[in-house]
Amino acid sequence: MWGRAFRSGAGPRGAGSVPPPPSAACLRTFSLALTLALLGCGGAEPDAEPADGVLLDGEPPDAPLDTAPSDASAEAPRAGETTGPLLAAFVFDCDDGTRRLANFERVGEVILTLPGKTLRLPAVSADSGAKYSDGTNTFWTQEREARFETRGSEPTDCVENRRESILEDARRRGVYLWATGNEPGWTLEIMPEATLLLTDYGQSRYEFVTPQPEVDALSGTTVYSVESNGHRIAIGVRSEECLDSMSGERFETAVEIRLDDRRLSGCGVALY
Repeated sequence: MWGRAFRSGAGPRGAGSVPPPPSAACLRTFSLALTLALLGCGGAEPDAEPADGVLLDGEPPDAPLDTAPSDASAEAPRAGETTGPLLAAFVFDCDDGTRRLANFERVGEVILTLPGKTLRLPAVSADSGAKYSDGTNTFWTQEREARFETRGSEPTDCVENRRESILEDARRRGVYLWATGNEPGWTLEIMPEATLLLTDYGQSRYEFVTPQPEVDALSGTTVYSVESNGHRIAIGVRSEECLDSMSGERFETAVEIRLDDRRLSGCGVALY
């Protein structure tokens, strides 16, 4: 596999600065789903067939690995501007049964989290793909495949786990609730200070200040509602098993979003 795969292509890509994780507030008590008041206005959109193209099954972002990390505090595009995700953290499932995390936050190096240890490896030249080595340990990537070698030991081959990469990258950026849905494909990230919604397969971006949630203890519902830049959003989350309509994956949280006169339904996961 490696003799053929490494003759062309490049390694995992992505860039982005990573803010510190959020405080203990608002964490896993997403009791979760819209209240009747939230759902009462406007008609629901018709049920849709599962869609292709949700971020979970997308190709790795197409930015070069040596692109300098962007400043997360920089001015964000206004609602409706085209944007796309860039990952800095990748999760690999390996043939020895282990899971390994590769963090590309810093230009010219990778930080590997392995079973029982963490390594920081500098970038070295490679005929193809992206290669990092300290002379004893070597990590070599090609698209969604990777190989880890320690001098004197058999190499370990790995394949990227796309869903876990997206969740790990979001966790490192301080996201404490991540959600996704289909038709049209959308993703939601709730952070302590900001809430980001990407709709229409990432073509439209809506960013809001994260409001204080309103919790209905009787119904088990948490609602986030805010208006900004001419748009109003109401997000309801409910703690119940949710099945993704496209992939069939099971999530722990059901999420419903009302964006102006649009209604979106999907599944989510608490990351802290």
